[in-house]
Amino acid sequence: MCTAFALLFGLTVTATVVGLVVATPLLVIFSPVLVPAVLAAAVVGAGFLVSGGCGMAAAGALVWVYAYVTGRRPPGTERLEGYYGSWPAPKDKALDGYVDRHDDATTNHLPPAGAD
Repeated sequence: MCTAFALLFGLTVTATVVGLVVATPLLVIFSPVLVPAVLAAAVVGAGFLVSGGCGMAAAGALVWVYAYVTGRRPPGTERLEGYYGSWPAPKDKALDGYVDRHDDATTNHLPPAGAD
C-alpha cells in the first residue's frame, strides 16, 4: 500500500515538473497579453460584484421604506423614531402661526425684481 502511494506521489511530482517546464516558456511569451487580460477580467468581475451589491442594497432600502410607510414597523424603526420622532411628525402647537408672523421678515430683505 505504501509503495502505491509513493509511486503516485512520484508520478504527480514528475507531471508537475514536466508541466511547468512546458508551460513556463509559453507563459513568458504570452504574458504581455495574458496579464492585461487577467487584470481586465478582474476589474470587470469586481464591477459586476459592486453593481450587484449596490442594487441589492437599494432594493433592501426600498423594501424597508415601503414597509415603514405602510406601517409594518420594519427592524430599526425604533432607532429612527428615537432620533426623529414618529412619522408623520405631530404638529407642534408652539409653531402655529410662526410662518405667518415671520413671513415679512424673511421675504422683504430682497430688493424688488428689476431694481439695479
